[in-house]
Amino acid sequence: RAGQSLLGFLVVSFHFQMVEGGREFMVIGPSDPIVAVLRGDVTLPCSVSPAMNVENMELRWFRSKFSEAVFIYQNQQEQREEQLAQYTGRTSLVKEFLTWGEAAVRIHNVQAFDNGMYTCFFRKGSFYESASLELKVAAWRKSVYLAVSVTLDPKSAHPSLAVSDEKTSVTLKDTAEDPTILFSILGRESITSGRCYWVVEIRNGDKSEWSLGVCRGDVDRKSLHLESPEKGIWAVGRYLENYYACSIFRILLSCRQVPHRVGVFLDLKEGDVSFYNMTDDSHMFSFPLASSSGTLFPYFMLRSGDVSLTICSVMGGPAEILVPLNNPPSSLEEPVSLSGVGLKSVSDVDGALPGAESPLLPCSPEGNTNQNHKTTMRYHFTQSEWLKSIAQETIGAG
Repeated sequence: RAGQSLLGFLVVSFHFQMVEGGREFMVIGPSDPIVAVLRGDVTLPCSVSPAMNVENMELRWFRSKFSEAVFIYQNQQEQREEQLAQYTGRTSLVKEFLTWGEAAVRIHNVQAFDNGMYTCFFRKGSFYESASLELKVAAWRKSVYLAVSVTLDPKSAHPSLAVSDEKTSVTLKDTAEDPTILFSILGRESITSGRCYWVVEIRNGDKSEWSLGVCRGDVDRKSLHLESPEKGIWAVGRYLENYYACSIFRILLSCRQVPHRVGVFLDLKEGDVSFYNMTDDSHMFSFPLASSSGTLFPYFMLRSGDVSLTICSVMGGPAEILVPLNNPPSSLEEPVSLSGVGLKSVSDVDGALPGAESPLLPCSPEGNTNQNHKTTMRYHFTQSEWLKSIAQETIGAG
């Protein structure tokens, strides 16, 4: 049962091989598909466990065949001789954490044919391992979301959280930092169908650590837990001075402006949840939802800092926005208009898209004004914390 728990937690395509001294490593990739917007950029992350320096390894990302190379890193530099022509000039390696065993290839100007499976391959001498991951390329669809009135459930709150009398705001009672604890609370309202949204204001959000999104009702949040779709939590937040989409691998979000307000748009018809920076009306990230997601609840987490999360009163009723499609466009010629993507009251909709003065556009790395942001990815926890979480699950499964 412990092995099944671990396999359910990670998508891995690897076989164990013993090397000199009995040492071995495995390659780990994200278990849920990575969603990329057509014409945007996307990062495909992988890492080795146990953590080790991979600067001198051969790293290769390829499609269905080993020879179909998307990106090759060897002898500490990019190798282009075997690279598929359609990826020439469109890929780059994220190098910041190679010494930690974390590597990622970034695909620029995503095209429809980028949709599908990828394999990341690590070789050290005669020893090698690989992992598979899926990329879903999305166009845009227009959907109507109903505003919901969300209130906090004090019974679900961690003891270190203080909930306002109105049950619309939460703060930390003690700002002492503890990197192994996530202080979380759920909304009272359960969501089982339809499309809905709510907006959260983050006070001092650019100076603290927090996250928000949706959570399955059966998730155990009392002990050390990972915020990831695999664990039943779909969220975005701020950690270590950067904004991330929460997964086994942190996926860096390059925000043009600090997200003082974040909109959560949940679509249980199409099966996804999208996050928007309501400060500049830009799209932050979208997660696909598993078909077995079950009943979901609004999720709020505070980790450190003088921070508060407050649920806003949404004016104007239903809203119409453009969100990424789950299915890829049928061809490269399919038109995708990013201008005029906006949040708008349905009462004002006349068949045309909202004007460009209120664009809900994908966040662009080039448009990022925060110099602290780097194009990279990190774990939610240190590797020791992550392994501790796995060990706790394994013991529980036994």
